[in-house]
Amino acid sequence: MLPTKGDRYKCLFCLDVDFCELCKSTSRPNHDSDHLLLCIKDSSVYQRSVYISNRSRLCHDGIKCDSCLINPVIGIRYECCCEINLCEKCEFIDIHDQNHHRTKITAPI
Repeated sequence: MLPTKGDRYKCLFCLDVDFCELCKSTSRPNHDSDHLLLCIKDSSVYQRSVYISNRSRLCHDGIKCDSCLINPVIGIRYECCCEINLCEKCEFIDIHDQNHHRTKITAPI
């Protein structure tokens, strides 16, 4: 996939969904049209985030996501008060009880 040139449109509900100007304006059968899109002006002026550039270094060895079962968890890990571990994608899509307190773990143990 090529980087987006010009304005970029980021979905505020989906973790990794972005559109260019042309795709934003056309019918998107694989994406909910009710989702709000945030316009980010000319994305070429922004550098790749420090987090994204270093995400692979954040490896939680011996810890698996209790939802998708990825092992080890790579990136930010969330530990629930009931001792359930979630990767950032599963935490983002609200699979686990939202009334449970979660600890955001940004460094491997």
